[in-house]
Amino acid sequence: WTVRWIPIDQPGLVDLVPSTFTHFRLCRAICVAGGPLASLLAGLVFTGLSLRARTPSLFWIWCSCAQWALVGLMGLLPMRRGAARSDGYLLWELIRGGAAVDELQRNLLVASSHATPLRMRGWPHDLVLRLAEAPADPQGRRYDAYLAYVHFLDRGENRIAGQYLDRLMTGWTVDDPPEY
Repeated sequence: WTVRWIPIDQPGLVDLVPSTFTHFRLCRAICVAGGPLASLLAGLVFTGLSLRARTPSLFWIWCSCAQWALVGLMGLLPMRRGAARSDGYLLWELIRGGAAVDELQRNLLVASSHATPLRMRGWPHDLVLRLAEAPADPQGRRYDAYLAYVHFLDRGENRIAGQYLDRLMTGWTVDDPPEY
């Protein structure tokens, strides 16, 4: 395990940036469940301390801490509001699998190659193909073509990379992201 501080847009966010996508669902589930499980452990510790408290003041302080620690368990409720998803919702997506897990991996591909030694050629080949061929909105489809292009280019498969480059460049404008 390696811990690295990487600037992020949302303070307080802890996320898995895998250096490999082997056993992705299991690793992601462990990372997602880590917060609520830490809250459970803290709640149990504070409950134990409250039961051993020798004064009423300490009893109420430890009980209050236990209650607040256990609030973290509410994250296991599968809820979604806009783009925000609770830990329980993410765990449910991981259990179900399918397109939701593909989207989770898609959003981590570039970050993983940026923050770890993982090369673009090391991205899951079957995932890149599924993303590139899956129906999506036009902007998402172009981004998936871009991911496929850099993946195949790094693998040295220039002919296939060229096909995705052609797909990516269809409808290109100067307002497109610079990587395109």
